[in-house]
Amino acid sequence: MGRLGRIAAEPVVSLAVYDLWLRGQAALNRFSPENWKTAARMFTGAIQRDPDFAPGYSSLAQMNNVAHFVHPGVRRTAEQEQRTLDLARKAVALDPMDSRSQLSLGWSLAMVKSYKQAAIHMDLARQLNPSDSWTLISSALCLGYCGKLDLATDLATQSLSLTLAPSRLHWAYQVQLAFLRGEYAEAIEAADRAEGVMIGMVAWRAAALAHLGKIQEAQDTARQFLNLVRSSWFGEEPPTDEAIGRWLLHMFPISTEADWTRLRDGVAAAGIPHGGARHHGW
Repeated sequence: MGRLGRIAAEPVVSLAVYDLWLRGQAALNRFSPENWKTAARMFTGAIQRDPDFAPGYSSLAQMNNVAHFVHPGVRRTAEQEQRTLDLARKAVALDPMDSRSQLSLGWSLAMVKSYKQAAIHMDLARQLNPSDSWTLISSALCLGYCGKLDLATDLATQSLSLTLAPSRLHWAYQVQLAFLRGEYAEAIEAADRAEGVMIGMVAWRAAALAHLGKIQEAQDTARQFLNLVRSSWFGEEPPTDEAIGRWLLHMFPISTEADWTRLRDGVAAAGIPHGGARHHGW
């Protein structure tokens, strides 16, 4: 724990600020665009009431890091990534002992392709909260994206052992880790457990089916994905199959080109065109 520096004094925060933040987290955890503005308003309100309230900043950073997952067709921008980094760094500066602050900074760094730095903050988050299932699965997925699949697999297994009833979002994270390991049957099973909580997981399921040679089922799943995305499109360009494919393949900050290419080839074989997307082209 010496790497974490000095222990910050416990801040005094009013119940009203915590209440706003907790209600914002409840809205955010629904992972739906209908609750997005509500969550943002509550986090912003908490910061306005207490500018030194670190969870308000880390939650806003968390929102920014998943906005393109929740709003089909919306893509990350350099400006948004910089704002998100600033929010996450503010959270860590205010409370470096809060694992949520470290998680938000790790994810924010991964989104800008700073994978080595991202892994450092995931390690710090786990040191701070080693028995928390969500900390473990979140850091596992980020590390999987960063190319550290052995460690990510170990953490994902630990996370499951600590969870009596894993949430649908938890299973969505397991989908991606299983696919990155090349364990496609396991990815499909996890996708079924996730029950569509993240729309992108339907595409990962289609890709896994294609890699297993189950082309007809893969194509049926791909059509389901394309129809789901088209019906809830937030992008400025028309939701053609190619536009949907480009959006899908820019969503995940996968560091290793071979892993990203397996996803691209899988969804393409299922019938989702890549639309000219390329690794690290986001």
